[in-house]
Amino acid sequence: MKINNGYFFFIIFISIYLVSFYLKIDVIKGAVPDLQTHWKYIQKLTNVGLLNILDIKLGNKTLNGLDSKLLNFPLHHIIVSQIPIINKNLNAYLNIFFFISIIIPYLFYRCCVERFKDIDKKKLFFFSSILYILPNFQAASIWGNNHNTAIIFFLIALFYLIKIEQAEKKNNFYIILTYLFLFLASYTKQYYVIFFPIFFFKILIKFKFEFKIIYLSTITCLILSIPGGIFLYNNLGLMQNLSIGATNFSSSVVVVSTIISFYLIPFLLIEIINKNFDFKKTLKNKRFIISFITILIFTIYSSFNFIYDTQIGGGFFIKLNNLLFDNYFNYIILSILLSAIVMYFSRNHLMDNFTTLTLLISFSSGWFIFQKYFEPMYLIMFVLLYDKKMLKGFFKNKLDYLYLYFLIYWVLYFIFKENDKFVSFFKI
Repeated sequence: MKINNGYFFFIIFISIYLVSFYLKIDVIKGAVPDLQTHWKYIQKLTNVGLLNILDIKLGNKTLNGLDSKLLNFPLHHIIVSQIPIINKNLNAYLNIFFFISIIIPYLFYRCCVERFKDIDKKKLFFFSSILYILPNFQAASIWGNNHNTAIIFFLIALFYLIKIEQAEKKNNFYIILTYLFLFLASYTKQYYVIFFPIFFFKILIKFKFEFKIIYLSTITCLILSIPGGIFLYNNLGLMQNLSIGATNFSSSVVVVSTIISFYLIPFLLIEIINKNFDFKKTLKNKRFIISFITILIFTIYSSFNFIYDTQIGGGFFIKLNNLLFDNYFNYIILSILLSAIVMYFSRNHLMDNFTTLTLLISFSSGWFIFQKYFEPMYLIMFVLLYDKKMLKGFFKNKLDYLYLYFLIYWVLYFIFKENDKFVSFFKI
């Protein structure tokens, strides 16, 4: 395979993205039911008015697992409900939201350019276009899902965080903007709140735990949290209805570890192909050994009482396991190997360890764990938050293998979700 086929893969990615929109493909087979929930809430909010938003109570679920009422903070819905052109016209909403979503890979590209100033911009541009081929990003773009709205706010927050980390002088305005847009992301999808301790410590480390920065960060976050606190107080179902016993704490750590490892596998392959992977050196890395032993203990403990009691969610590897086996034994064994990959890419810095640990323990409410929560969020955070020196090595060459990996992922995802249609086709 020739290297630097970025143009070729970009054309494929954007073509699949546009054709999927034209054909209105729901590649994940869950985006359309989600749209019904979101659109119904937008209509209610449009009718009662923004000042009466607390009159709409959230959090109920029907027995078949489809939302009967929203289970997210509603910033996305507030924005849409206040735009006359689209708040009553579903087609207009979907069309405009899709074309807004097209710019998200460009925002990712701008963040990459800001962080990796000495990397060829063309490589960064083609790399950023990977988002177009990710099934969950694609589905959110086509079906107006608030995942993409949260990603826009998250990317802007990351952009200013990167500027803070690379600036020689302190800029309080950038600090405030970083927290502001991270709050906006959290008020769109509440699980983005897990990034506050990560951002907080990155900013404090940058300025050597200066008291003024601690004070500014604390006051800013307290003020920005007031609207969310009021809304949550009036909609306790946002928390209460996320505890349904589909999984438990230790099992959820295993599930999250295998989900995020899926996005790291192609990076490991590039490490091996580029001959940057040193097994002996890795085994001598104390941070890697301690982290891996910790997650190994969690996995072994979970194996005695592994719970993922639902047919929805769980990520790629649970779906693959359920397709091939009728128990989770093989999945548990595989998860040990996959967790090693996760810890390998967190080995260089304590902050990377902290970031990974925060992510692993943050989806342990007992609720279903969907791969869409991490896509494209995890790929973005990995590139923009983890060890910069390590990541720069991936952009030297062999990116074609990364592009091919995610293209195959989309094809397999599509075939899996359209399984009945493919079976019928081959019976002809």
